[in-house]
Parts: sequence; C-alpha cells; structure tokens
Amino acid sequence: MKKISLLILFSSIWITLSAKDVYMSAVYSNSGSINTLKLSTFGLEHEIEIETEIDGKVVGSKLADLNGDGCSELYLFIVSAGSGSYGSVMAWGFNSTKSITPIYMPPLTQKQMKQFGYMGHDSFSIEGKYIKREFPSYAKNDTNAKPTNAKVVLYYTLEKGEASYLLSYVKGKK
Repeated sequence: MKKISLLILFSSIWITLSAKDVYMSAVYSNSGSINTLKLSTFGLEHEIEIETEIDGKVVGSKLADLNGDGCSELYLFIVSAGSGSYGSVMAWGFNSTKSITPIYMPPLTQKQMKQFGYMGHDSFSIEGKYIKREFPSYAKNDTNAKPTNAKVVLYYTLEKGEASYLLSYVKGKK
C-alpha cells in the first residue's frame, strides 16, 4: 500500500488505503461506547463489504507490512468505554489483488493479566515489524485510577494462521 488518507465526515471517520488500482475504505463512528465499522474493498478480484460493531472507540489507525510480504495491513486501535479503557486491535491484510483477510489478536489470558498487573489503559503503536502494546501495571491493592508499578510493554508479530492471520505475543517487559 502506498497511500493512506483520512477524512472526518460529521460523526464518522473515513480511512482510504490504496495501492495501484486496489482500495480499502473503513468508515466508523466514534460517537458512543458501541460504534459501527463499515469496511469495503474496490479493485480486488473478490470485493468485500463488512459491517460490524466496535466495543469502544477507534483511537488510532496504522498502515504497515509487518510480515514483509509486500502487501500492507490496516490496523485499527480500539479502546473500550469506561474507566478501564481496555484496548484491542482490529486488522485486515491484503492478499495481493485478490482479497483481504482478517487479522486476529487474542485477548490477554487470565495468567498474563495477573502476571502483568493488567487493568486496561492500553496504547498501541507500530515499532519495526511489531505491534507495540503499552499499559500501566497495577499492584494487587491499586485502584484503577492509581497504578503504582511501571509500564508494561508487549510486542506482537504477524503470523499466518490456519485460516487467517494472527497477531502473536512474542515478548514483553515490565
């Protein structure tokens, strides 16, 4: 993908990605705690239109080729409503000029949540070939508003799964 544009229309945000004669547009509202995402492709062998709900607001979007296959992926970073501001990633990758594939990022496991003192307040970015996830670490008796431990940084890499792509946790530091 060579081009990304961002257009804000009233209460909706419209992102358009393009490479050669292939386009993907994502239109989403950011007006409440549950929002709607509409994803459309143009110029692919198999055109796709997706409409789904987002639990929270899109707080960022990035275009990147994390697996180095020459086809970019669209990453939407989402933070839920409420005091926890729990983060997630919705993403799709191009399969040349044929179709798009969803990219799944599994939620943190209960073991990881306990290990890292997770209580939300995520932020996401792209760092090299990784999705970088940061959040404050909470001690056992901390309130959601006052973490006492340092930040946790987790890294995810894009891997081919059985039926789609997967953002796999590869390393973290506290």
